[in-house]
Amino acid sequence: ITYEDLNRLVYIEAVIKEVLRLRPATLTISRFSAYRDQFDGYEIPSSTQVAINVVGLHKNQNYWNEPENFNPSRFLETSVDKNYNRNAFMYFGGGLRTCPAKQFAMVELKMMVVLLYNKYAFEVTTKNPSTNYNVNLQCEELMIRIKHRR
Repeated sequence: ITYEDLNRLVYIEAVIKEVLRLRPATLTISRFSAYRDQFDGYEIPSSTQVAINVVGLHKNQNYWNEPENFNPSRFLETSVDKNYNRNAFMYFGGGLRTCPAKQFAMVELKMMVVLLYNKYAFEVTTKNPSTNYNVNLQCEELMIRIKHRR
């Protein structure tokens, strides 16, 4: 598979983005204020640690239609949501401090999905798997059946 092939796999990229929207790798992103400021009537002194609730942002109804639903098509060009607020999606950080390896990581993720899906079939066998999201990012039990494709 070539890099050009990967660029054409827009739905796989949309699936990866939707997974990262619903289950981000980090729950919060924190920064220190560079100067004294005010936000929504609150005084923020200089050098105060400010945290962005990434999970809350990714599930905020002000930015996402039906935010609790898994809907990869929201990231496709043909989607009604295609003009989503880019600042409301911080899957690799945001602003000037976005992860410099963001593009490389997306290429690696797409390649992994393509190679795994090409060789194996996956089936969830757990009835009603838990959708709880722990602050410590531990996985709940999820049983899957993996079959080699022939």
